[in-house]
Order: sequence, then C-alpha cells, then structure tokens
Amino acid sequence: MGSIGGSPLPQPSPARRGRTAENSGELQESRERSAGSLPASLANVSPRRRADKLSTLLPKSCRAFTLVELLVVMVIIGILTSITLPALKGIGQANLNAAANRQILDDLAFARLRAINDRTTVYMVFVPPYVAQKLDQARGDFQELRYVTNLLGGPYRGYALLAARTVGDQPGRGRRRYLSDWKTLPEGALFAPYKFDSRLSRHPNDYLRSFATNAFPFPDANSSPFMLPYIAFNPYGQLTSQQDELIPLAKGHITFPRDDAGNFIHSTPDVQLIPPGQGTNTFQYVRVNWLTGRAKIEPVIPQ
Repeated sequence: MGSIGGSPLPQPSPARRGRTAENSGELQESRERSAGSLPASLANVSPRRRADKLSTLLPKSCRAFTLVELLVVMVIIGILTSITLPALKGIGQANLNAAANRQILDDLAFARLRAINDRTTVYMVFVPPYVAQKLDQARGDFQELRYVTNLLGGPYRGYALLAARTVGDQPGRGRRRYLSDWKTLPEGALFAPYKFDSRLSRHPNDYLRSFATNAFPFPDANSSPFMLPYIAFNPYGQLTSQQDELIPLAKGHITFPRDDAGNFIHSTPDVQLIPPGQGTNTFQYVRVNWLTGRAKIEPVIPQ
C-alpha cells in the first residue's frame, strides 16, 4: 500500500476495480476486432496512412470518370440520337396518316348515316383551288366576305357536309343546309391535287378520275351558288354516281400566294408533295363502294 507524506493512499473499492477491468477488456477486444478486420499491412499503421493505402486498394469501378471516358459517353449518345431521330420521325408520319384516314372515314360514315336517317341526299363538298374567285361575288356582303377569306387557306384540305333537304321540308321544295362546319385535314395531309382537275372528271380509270362538280351554296347555306367538287350519298346510303369513288390522301405542304401586306391574292395555291414528285402509286386511298356506300382504306398501287 503506497503512501504520500506518511499517509496511506485511498484504494478503489472492489466494485470499481471490477468495472475498470471490464472496460479495459472491452477496449482491448474492440482493438483486436478492428485490427482483425483490416489487412495485416494496415493493422499497425496510423489512420492517415491507412486512408491513403485504402484508396489504392479500392476497385476501379468505385473511381470517378475521367475526361476521356466522359467524351466517349457523349460520342455514344450522339450516335444513338442520330440513329433514333429518323425512326421517331417515321412514327410521326405514321400518326399523321392514321389521323387523316380516321377523320375521313368517320365523316364519310356520318354523311352516309344522315342520308339514310333523313331520307335525303348528303354531299361531301370540298374547297376548290379557285376559291379566291368567290371573293368577287362576296364584295357586297361583309359577313360572307369574311367567311370566304377564312376559307382561302382551305384548298386541297378543306371540306364540309351538306344536306339537300331539311327535315320537315315540303315535297319538291327542299332547302339545303350544312350539316357540319368547314373542316381541314391534319397539318401535313392533303387531298391529291389531281382530284380537283375538272378535265379528269370522266377518266375511265378510278385512280385517275377527279371529283365531279356542281353548284352549291358557298360558303354557307344562305350564300349564292358556287361550283364545288363533291361526292354524294342518296337516301339508301349509296353513291349517286353509281361508281366507286377513290379519295387519295397525300403528304405535303401548301403555299398560298400573298401580297406585300400579307393578304391572299387571286392565284392557285402551290402544292409541294412529300417526297417531291410523288406519284399516284404512293398515295393512301380511301375507297367508297358505290353500292353500299361504305368506305375503307385501300393502299393499292394502280396498274
């Protein structure tokens, strides 16, 4: 037992001595576990040197990208983009065809149904390329002039449904009325320009024959008559022409001549088909069976 200045030193109690021994044992055990979990070369190394050595032992997959590797990744992304963009464009064109086909099929079916239900003749009339001529007839009527002006962008794209009679009309005294507003095909779709060439109205080939024309009130039911291309359904749902009608749908853009102030001028629109020089063998045809009046898509290449 030690002493200081002759006085004995205080000794820890047995319980305290037990706790101290226990804590020392735990600390030693913790050190042994830490040393056992490290490689032998790092067990007795300072923490700083240990961190440096551990960084050299990390697998390469845990390291950051180098500049060269990033450049390689960017090149790969560019190559994949150049490959996939044309495919995405093709998907857009397919959607355009599907939308135009569905719109025409639905409106033809509606025209046929109204002809049968109303026991009348229903016409699908089209905006002609010479629609600007109607401006001269509409000079005295501001409302009609505005209506015609709005339709100057409709050639090769616009159409509407017109009934020969209204329900309740007296026999022999029919009053024509429009069953729909003027519609246009989706942007980028148009009716083949040759369908508006009156010189082809009697062509024997179904694929080359243009629309028939007749005088209809235009642009609304109260307007004066104007020559419009059309197809018609009789009260039995059949085509009045008694021959199949083919409506060719094409892809392209229409440019409308304007003056320096941006106003439309009296001139035929310029049609640019896609691809340039597109022929009748690449059109998407909608065939209307004259006997049943039913329409379907017919991707046929004419002989």
